[in-house]
Amino acid sequence: MPKLLVFFFLFLSITGFNQKIGVQDLNYRNYFSTSTFYQANVKHTSVKPYLTSNNTDTSLTVTKIQYRNKYFSIQPIANLNIGTENFDHLYTTLGAGVKLELKGRKWYLQSHILPYFQQGSYLSDSLQKYAAIDIGTGRSIGNSIFLNSNIIGVFQPNSHFTFLGGYGKNSFGEGYRSLLLSDNAAANPFVKMELDFWTIKYVSLMQVWKDYSQTPFKKENDIIKLSAMHYLSWNISKEFNFSVFETVVWQGKDSLTIRYLEPNYLNPFVLYRPVEYAQGSADNVLIGTNLSFKPNTYTTWYTQLLLDEFYLKEIRAANQWWANKFAVQIGAKTSRFFIDNLYAQAEFNLARPFTYSHKSSAQSYGHANASVTHPVGANFMELVAILSYAKAGQRLTLKTNYIAYGTDSSSISYGQNIFNSYANRDGNYDQKIMQGEKFNILNTTLLYELPLKWIQNTYLTSSINLRLATNRNNLQSRSSFEIGIKTRIWNKYQDY
Repeated sequence: MPKLLVFFFLFLSITGFNQKIGVQDLNYRNYFSTSTFYQANVKHTSVKPYLTSNNTDTSLTVTKIQYRNKYFSIQPIANLNIGTENFDHLYTTLGAGVKLELKGRKWYLQSHILPYFQQGSYLSDSLQKYAAIDIGTGRSIGNSIFLNSNIIGVFQPNSHFTFLGGYGKNSFGEGYRSLLLSDNAAANPFVKMELDFWTIKYVSLMQVWKDYSQTPFKKENDIIKLSAMHYLSWNISKEFNFSVFETVVWQGKDSLTIRYLEPNYLNPFVLYRPVEYAQGSADNVLIGTNLSFKPNTYTTWYTQLLLDEFYLKEIRAANQWWANKFAVQIGAKTSRFFIDNLYAQAEFNLARPFTYSHKSSAQSYGHANASVTHPVGANFMELVAILSYAKAGQRLTLKTNYIAYGTDSSSISYGQNIFNSYANRDGNYDQKIMQGEKFNILNTTLLYELPLKWIQNTYLTSSINLRLATNRNNLQSRSSFEIGIKTRIWNKYQDY
């Protein structure tokens, strides 16, 4: 039934649209958001993916057909990469596919299909071995073969309403990370309504997720779960934006009930917490806020707060009660850091133990064995720093992040793995950030990108990475060097 909703919205998307959907990598995306805040096409930069009106395209197109208000094109995309780890171990990524576009006056359909073979790197091999996934993609479709794909249909009947649906990713926030909803996990079926009026954008989003954290290699044991989200973005002034967020996650069915389409959660204008209480359900409800200040067209100060559960009496008692679960983000970014075209960003992220988790993994805030917010999960603190200089289409980026987090043991949950039940905790009090076995991760990457003009949004890349990981007993260092040809479609977070 959830899949029928997706195809129903896609079926509706057949009548006339004059914009294009744009899902770009983080450097481009953040530069774009700071420079277009005052333009009419993107007024609410914390809602992603963006809908843009830029249709300029001089790249290689295998097939392009245009008739009156209809447009169809096929373009090549690629992910070809070879690298060495510690200069004694090779790893490769080999992938090629197509991008399809079909556009009318009020509608737009976009799809990327990119199968790829990947083998060899420490992080990807570990995820394939223990979680049966690749970063940001999900399960393999064959031996070390994965499919990165999306299909998104857009229908805009007027200047106020936009309907989107398909198979893809969504995100809320201004930062490098998002603690509300990010594009860290694999793509998933979704339907989405955006309502624009005055200085407000209201978003109602429903997604279909999968839980296979307990038996990742047995597809027959997959559990369908669903999430419904509301996001209201208000541009208080030209400089200030205040947004509020709420979401609920519920299991599609269990041994007693079938709840794929929960009528009370399908109402785009209902508050989830009162509904959950009224039903007496065990669903997972989270709320949050996003605040940004843009003093000019190229600088953004931003913050996020997510509340999973909290009890004011316990907060005042300062006794580290386990269920005071929250996450905080503070950051700033600018595309003119002392000189033109020098992008800079600094960001701090924190999540208390057990944030995003639930009694059952079927209600946890994750999809396809990955967090839908921060890739670490919870029980961490992080600092991120980015410098990126662009000239003549080329870009040189230096990114460093430091993460400190505490891991779970085999029998006790210390609140880092969001798919572990919070019922397995060690007591109710003195639950502190970075409890458990503490790890410190320092990750630094230097990346050079050269655009290939004959393939849209595709770059020749070269990068050097250094990763240092320490715990109480040892120090582990890994260095890597890689070159490749990559189409910017999906963000892939390997810095943890």
